[in-house]
Amino acid sequence: MKVPVYLAFLLVSYCSLANLPNDAIVISGQPGPMLNKKHFLENGLDRSLKLRNAFQREQSSEKVVWVIYNSGNPEKGGYPDSILQSYITLAAAENIETVVVNTSEDLITLMNDRKDSTSTNIKFSKLHYYGHATLGNLEIGFINGYFWNKLFSDRLNIRKLEAAIFSDTATIDLVGGCRTALPPNYFRNKSAAEQFQPLINGKILASDVRVYYPGGPVSDITLVKKNKGNIIEFQGTKD
Repeated sequence: MKVPVYLAFLLVSYCSLANLPNDAIVISGQPGPMLNKKHFLENGLDRSLKLRNAFQREQSSEKVVWVIYNSGNPEKGGYPDSILQSYITLAAAENIETVVVNTSEDLITLMNDRKDSTSTNIKFSKLHYYGHATLGNLEIGFINGYFWNKLFSDRLNIRKLEAAIFSDTATIDLVGGCRTALPPNYFRNKSAAEQFQPLINGKILASDVRVYYPGGPVSDITLVKKNKGNIIEFQGTKD
């Protein structure tokens, strides 16, 4: 049986989860109830291309992996297959390695597989996130705003990430998620940005408002501008 090109590409990606030779990671969450299902994909691909091009200009050996979260079911917030496959094809044409995951645990495993490596040039030097967020959480598997579904939304458990997977001066950019600079409204909890602080000595960038995706690739400044927000910078506190 002949395997379609996009399926073959995905199979290669899945089989290489344990040893991805990449240094920048871009994460796109699933769209959930958004009318425009492309926002997180078009910005994830655009950021991947910008990073790839910057590495080439600098003659750096660093590479990029683009991770897309997808439940596989549009009724559970996932991507329509036609949209997802079109972006996978675009990424393949640009030689951007793409991995599709459907659980947060798969993403944690993918990232933490770096911890056993002694080679500093295969750790993550950059992380960019485009997806839903609630106070204190990166909601990569967001379904919708209904209370029951919010309880069971698949979230990236930042506390399960190992500090060893990041380079010492790594940059974490969470501006693509809403209010990632703000903590939950209850005692002794931290914002998504603050949860990354013990993992790096570099900086974490986050938003203090609900970000706005107008359509097409946008800058961090544009994401916070409509709601008169700011990009908040946190300093890493890794020992």
